[in-house]
Amino acid sequence: HPELLTTEAGETTYSDSGVTLVLMQFVEGKSFLELDRTPSDEERKAVLEQAAKVNSIDYEPLYLFDSWAIPNIHTMFEKVSQYIAPEDLLLVERAIAAYDDIPTDDLPHCFVHGDFTKANVIKGEDGKIYILDFSVANRYPRLQELAVIVANLLHDDGEETLEQKCERVADEYSEFNPLTDQERKHLPDYALAGVAMEFMGAHQEKYINGNDTEETDYWLSLGREGLRKAQ
Repeated sequence: HPELLTTEAGETTYSDSGVTLVLMQFVEGKSFLELDRTPSDEERKAVLEQAAKVNSIDYEPLYLFDSWAIPNIHTMFEKVSQYIAPEDLLLVERAIAAYDDIPTDDLPHCFVHGDFTKANVIKGEDGKIYILDFSVANRYPRLQELAVIVANLLHDDGEETLEQKCERVADEYSEFNPLTDQERKHLPDYALAGVAMEFMGAHQEKYINGNDTEETDYWLSLGREGLRKAQ
């Protein structure tokens, strides 16, 4: 039987053979996917503060393969390229080529949540920002966190370009956890790869996994619009 532990914060933890499950208080609120919008300026800064805190955790988890993670972009492309329309395939290939020019091994690596999407960021009824779902957390280049935020959480129909979003995010994140000049330089191409992964991941869900749902179509549209807007 699992060992029952209780933390000072009141969470209940069950530990069994090294596997830990933490049961926390229910958060009253809605995700930004449910709210159908991007965070406001104040909310965005709160999200980036949380991202900086996560990235400062001194922890290296066991590696977990996440097919949607940007470092696996070539694996995803091999799986879904046959399902992508020719006019979109060229955009994906350009994004991959730009990503391949990033010296990822030389970038700062850290503990990364890896999934700061609209579905995993909640605006609580208490006004606070909450981050859900650490199931795909890994040790990655720190830019992985910001790229997902730009590609997904901040995706909208506005006129702001991907480069402008990256510059703003880099400035605000650096208030809590300063980025290097090299990271700032490569964030736009890393974020563009994130957009391509959203697009290809939706293809994987729809055409390979048979998950032909409204949410899948949303991610498909998000990726396509992001790629076309960035080119």
